[in-house]
Amino acid sequence: MTKRKNTKEYIQLVADNELIIDDKIKEFLNSSDIFVDLIDDNIIKFYSNRKLILSTLYPILDSIGFEVEKQVAFEIESIFVAKFTLINIDSKLINKNSEHIKSVIAKALNGEMPTKCKLLGLAYRVNFSLREIKLFRALAEYQDQLNPEYNFTQIINRLMINYLPFTKHSLEYFKMKFDPTVKDRESQIKKARKKLLRSLRDIESINDDKMAKMLLLILDNIVRTNYYLKKETISFKIETKNIKHLLKGTQPNIEAFVFSKDIAGVHLRTGYVCRGGLRWSDRYSDYREEVKSLMTAQEAKNAVIVPNGSKGGFIIRDSENITMERFTQCYSSYINGLLDLVNNEDGTLKDDKVIAYDGKDTYFVVAADKGTASMSDVANDIAIKRGFWLKDSFASGGNNGYHHKKLGITAKGALKSTHRFFIEKGIDFYKEPITVVGVGSMGGDVFGNGMIESKYFKVVGAISEKDIFIDPNPDPLTSYKERKRLFEADNSHWSEYKKFSKGGGVFSRNNKSIELTPEIKELLDYHEDTIGADELARRVLTLKVDMLYNGGIGTYIKSIEESNLEIGDKENEFVRVDASDIRAFAICEGANLSVTQKARIEYALNGGKINLDSIDNSAGVDTSDHEVNFKILFNILEKRGLLNEGHTLLKDSTEFVVMSVLNTNYRQALAISLDEQRSKESFDSFGKVVEVLSENLEFFNKRSFQLKTLERYDNKIVRPALGILILYSKIFIQQLLLESDMIESKAFDYYLHKYFPKELLAKFEDKVALHPLRKEIIAMIVSNKIINATGSSFISDYNKLGNDKFLQKIKSYLILNRLFDATQTRRVLFKSDFKICTQKQYKTFIMIENSIAYALNSMIELNKEELNFGTILSYKNSIDRVLKEIVTHDSIKYENLDQEIALFLNMIKHIKFIAEILKIEFSSTHTFNEVIETFFYISKKLKIVDFATSLDEMEVSKPSEIMIRDQLDIIVRSLTSKVTKDLLDFKRKDESVDIALEKYLQEIDFDFDYYCSLHEKSVTLIDISIAVNYLTVKISK
Repeated sequence: MTKRKNTKEYIQLVADNELIIDDKIKEFLNSSDIFVDLIDDNIIKFYSNRKLILSTLYPILDSIGFEVEKQVAFEIESIFVAKFTLINIDSKLINKNSEHIKSVIAKALNGEMPTKCKLLGLAYRVNFSLREIKLFRALAEYQDQLNPEYNFTQIINRLMINYLPFTKHSLEYFKMKFDPTVKDRESQIKKARKKLLRSLRDIESINDDKMAKMLLLILDNIVRTNYYLKKETISFKIETKNIKHLLKGTQPNIEAFVFSKDIAGVHLRTGYVCRGGLRWSDRYSDYREEVKSLMTAQEAKNAVIVPNGSKGGFIIRDSENITMERFTQCYSSYINGLLDLVNNEDGTLKDDKVIAYDGKDTYFVVAADKGTASMSDVANDIAIKRGFWLKDSFASGGNNGYHHKKLGITAKGALKSTHRFFIEKGIDFYKEPITVVGVGSMGGDVFGNGMIESKYFKVVGAISEKDIFIDPNPDPLTSYKERKRLFEADNSHWSEYKKFSKGGGVFSRNNKSIELTPEIKELLDYHEDTIGADELARRVLTLKVDMLYNGGIGTYIKSIEESNLEIGDKENEFVRVDASDIRAFAICEGANLSVTQKARIEYALNGGKINLDSIDNSAGVDTSDHEVNFKILFNILEKRGLLNEGHTLLKDSTEFVVMSVLNTNYRQALAISLDEQRSKESFDSFGKVVEVLSENLEFFNKRSFQLKTLERYDNKIVRPALGILILYSKIFIQQLLLESDMIESKAFDYYLHKYFPKELLAKFEDKVALHPLRKEIIAMIVSNKIINATGSSFISDYNKLGNDKFLQKIKSYLILNRLFDATQTRRVLFKSDFKICTQKQYKTFIMIENSIAYALNSMIELNKEELNFGTILSYKNSIDRVLKEIVTHDSIKYENLDQEIALFLNMIKHIKFIAEILKIEFSSTHTFNEVIETFFYISKKLKIVDFATSLDEMEVSKPSEIMIRDQLDIIVRSLTSKVTKDLLDFKRKDESVDIALEKYLQEIDFDFDYYCSLHEKSVTLIDISIAVNYLTVKISK
């Protein structure tokens, strides 16, 4: 408005007394930007040191609920004044609530709150302070993210503003729960909730009622808040587990919501001991949905680490061209808001103003993710300054942690997993060339490290966020050196690549038309001279190569049945391809969510080789978890004065951690390959695994994992399905162990020690058990040890055995594995890659597990007292001695195998009867040495081992034949045990076993020559049945 002075019109609009500024207002404006005054119930005036723009004032007056009849703006003594005359106002409310009205308007104009928000009207209508208004804005935003059925604006305008009694009582209920000054809290909460419920009666619309009841559920399930710490950022923790039945899809059990004028974010957890990265999200409307999907993926990936899955994410408002300083401030606000909601190590709250309704919540760790790669040190500094017990183990990967890019650990792990496909093909891509196309740029961690992992990668094409790279016929060594040069440069892009083969080049993804060289046309099998950038990128992704390596952010491959709308990643929508069009021999998923699960299965059904992102790129989170758990132990040792603060134990453990992590990648990929073989023979057992997981694991969803039908290719279940079963079978066993008291036993410290380097154990072995996550570490180690060896079908009989028996099975397996020395034999087999064919290698692995499984059936029948690590393992030397005497006389018939493995395979044919021997020893007065010598002599003399081996190796497919085979096996074991018991009682004190057996057989009229002739003819099930029947008749006399 044009400034007018000393005119008649001006005098009419402004009274004389308004031309003088009160000294109190002047003094106020010396330290503040704006002063708001309410006069005579219907006039509101604004005073400011800066010129007031009417377009910024009208929205806030409208939000408050004021109607303006007229206005005037003028300047006096360099102070700008805007005067508004209001109509249709409630004088009583103005007088009663004036202080909050003025405060809210002034603070909103100063940027503390959006001026266009109907919630501001709560100051006028129900005397809410700005902080209380902010609380309800936070609640509205959270409810919008939690249940998108009703959006943010609807929740505010149709519920919070429209039903004021409900809003007032919601605030009262919140206060009674969390205001630290409240007396007789339990009684006050009941009264407040009763009033709130009563106010629901006034809500007539069914849709508004749904919104109100959802808000009530949120208030019911908020268990902590930092609201009364009076910080600018408001955060609260919600036990989502109590409302997840009303929400769609997989949901967390616990979550936190953080809100301020600059940020909004969530942190979703499947349980109290969880870990996962924090990402800067650009999905403003549904960031919780993005984080929820990532949390679900993280849960599967975390099968190889100690905690369960979690994920965090936040948005930053007005973040275009954001500075590093502002980003750090926003990130810090988010971190502080989260830390306000957890406990310190001793269980005490950080601030007594935080009222908590949940249990002790101490294990809270975070990691880097998209947009937060450089923030770990910031997070750790906050944790240290606040005295959080985890100190610099709060956020992994900082200056005092493992630098993932320098280690190249995620890329190394992903390629270690994918190497399995090439081992099966007889190609070692670390020693011979393969062709590669990729997603990512050389400046990135996962892609860059991946592309310099082998000097023999012939990278013929790649797409990044900005560029399309094509090198039609690269020389492996020349191109490797050029890629390495780019990787070692700062923030390099494909556009800086120089060493092309003939016809190669780099093209912008923004180009409408790209002119192609003859060499690129030949590579693409494309006959036009020009091509659009999106089409070129799609053709690069679908090139016929040995490996497609995904190392960039985004979803690039979908199923033909999926629409781009379902995928969500709009940035890569125009270059996304269908899995059926992928011609690469194998896909390596170095990055998360690069391929949908439907697409993985579609690709596998076309013969493509693929695992899962959670299998391939687990090395990063695995390394971070080692770092955090090592630091937790080091903190304990420092606190006890056993370590100096400047120690280098973490750095000294680097090689151990890297080897351990990469071994996990190797083992999981191998486990899937072994399950592929098993699925050909025992398909039904994998269906039972799906049933067990569906019934017992909250976050296992066979529909979302595409497991309603177990798809097969070449008569084998496809790897993406098997990978899911492997991971969740581990999680299932971990859950069982953590819910039981079995691993409380010190005997399980043996597995705890496997997690730490020998050098560390040499100094602090007796202190390792002090680790607060002792049980979780043991559960993780045990579950991985078992499932990596046995496959997911290990859990297929859970429903049949029941919980207690299945725990016995777990313990029995661990004892037998050590009794058999199976771990050492597997290590030798691992080293046989490329030395023997994989089919023979896999058959040997499965033979080991079948022998352990054979003994398991009897072992689980021992009672808990008998099933004792110490007692049974004390017999190991006796077992080894007897077996070596027996096996040295056996012929070594395993060609092309390491002698150590061949010896083991001969021994295992005998040792698999060990459970029968233990049962006899525990139920008799005879010594273990007497029992084992007698049992093995009988089994050898009566050809029991030969019968058992023949039955084990016999290929049968009909259900009736399988039943007969299994029954014969049980009979053979039972008969051997009976003869052993009888002979031990029959034998005289100083009589040898061979003489005693000869007399025993004579006494039961056993025709040994006839029996041997039956054995020699035992080729079919019928033949073995005749021999076993003769044995049964004679021994049963």
